[in-house]
Amino acid sequence: MNSLCGLLFGRGEGSSSARPTALLLLLLLWIAAVATLAQAPANATAPPADATPTASPTAAAAAGTGKSADRELVLYGTGSYGTLVNLFFTLSALFTDILIIRVWLVLAYIFLAVNVLMNFPDITVWDTNSSPHKIILGTLVWTLVTLSLQLWALVILVLDELPVKLSGDDEVLWRMFYRRCGMPRKEFQHVLKLGTWQQFKAGELVEQRDKDEPRLYVVFKGCLHLAPREIGDSAAPDALPRKGGSSATNAQQHTATASGTSKDTNSPTSPYNQQPVIAIPSGTLANLYLFNLFGICIGFEKDADDKALLLAATDVTLFSWDVTALLKISSGEVSIALPAYFRSLALYLVSFEFCRLHLGEAPYSSSGAAEPDAAAWLRGEVQSSDFTTPLGPEELPKAKFWGAVWALLRSFNLTIPRGLRHVPVPKTGAMARSRVLLAAHMRRLNQQLPAALAQDKAVVAAEGLGLWGASRLPTKLQSSLSDVDLSQQDAV
Repeated sequence: MNSLCGLLFGRGEGSSSARPTALLLLLLLWIAAVATLAQAPANATAPPADATPTASPTAAAAAGTGKSADRELVLYGTGSYGTLVNLFFTLSALFTDILIIRVWLVLAYIFLAVNVLMNFPDITVWDTNSSPHKIILGTLVWTLVTLSLQLWALVILVLDELPVKLSGDDEVLWRMFYRRCGMPRKEFQHVLKLGTWQQFKAGELVEQRDKDEPRLYVVFKGCLHLAPREIGDSAAPDALPRKGGSSATNAQQHTATASGTSKDTNSPTSPYNQQPVIAIPSGTLANLYLFNLFGICIGFEKDADDKALLLAATDVTLFSWDVTALLKISSGEVSIALPAYFRSLALYLVSFEFCRLHLGEAPYSSSGAAEPDAAAWLRGEVQSSDFTTPLGPEELPKAKFWGAVWALLRSFNLTIPRGLRHVPVPKTGAMARSRVLLAAHMRRLNQQLPAALAQDKAVVAAEGLGLWGASRLPTKLQSSLSDVDLSQQDAV
């Protein structure tokens, strides 16, 4: 018995390969049992021949109508519509794709409703229905209610699979997301609605980290420069031009220095960590620490004294999201698949920046090939090839018909895949998420960041500010903060 349970429920070694065989054997045993019962006598508990029969009221009534009161076991009597109902219910148990499962269930309930409307068939005839015509109203109502729910779910799933057309810069931006994290157009359409296109001229201040509300920036065209705290102190950030302001400021001196006028950066292998500023060219993202909002601890968090500046080294075109939009994406509110895509994008970007900034490797595209003009790319003169290169044949999805056939075959499985309901959410990611939320909130209020932000002591402040509910997992309250105004309840 234990061995059979191990085969059926996945206990023991080699259970994955043996489980379909065990299920098939169980099905054959069930069919054999039904066939044995079908061959049993119609009345197995008949009284002895010498016993005096006693007519019951039911038997007497049946005798008056000419019908037998004995129960009869019929091997198969579901009729044509009932057979289709059973077939579609069986198919719904043999596939793992939720869309295909809903298709089979909708068909099953449609034919179940037809079966009720046509009156349950005569068990003696396959393709006809019984007479007189009677409809069981209760069964019909329950069938139609369930059919409506299944049909509504199917419509949502089908609409989610309809092709989406993008144009212009939206299509080019999607191309980069598709190559680096596999995000399809449908999910990217949700991302577009939550983000904002922005343009800055050379020398303009994009963000001051200790005051401005943080945003996650995708550099579409041009190049940004991240000036460290020392340069931020000496550059007098309040005097730097914002969007639409004059560009004749000392910010141009910093951007010109890093652009190569005072130091040669034409070599793609030159380590940018030796430059006074960090270049963020096309195809890279600024403020990577905001990826901590997606439940993974990748670091890059800043302390309370961080006064770094994001400056436009050239005329730049950016696409960005604020913290509120990132929370909607990371929580799955917009689409349940988006958090996984952004985690994959974070993994790609962290590896890319490590190789580029610390190992001094030549910049490369998502295909692994070097950028065609790395020097111009580093200066912000050309876009990343992940934007400009059209999709190749190997990157395009299969034709619709063969793609549908392949999806159907791939989803055929007698068992449910393991770990279907398991979602890993590490505690380190939850704590990092709390710290980023607190930092964003304090910057929105233009207050000083708590000095303990770099440690795991900001959770009390996050709870007082109403940000606790945004964390994925509870975190231990280690200490309280006396320098944070907890009376502010305006959560991010």
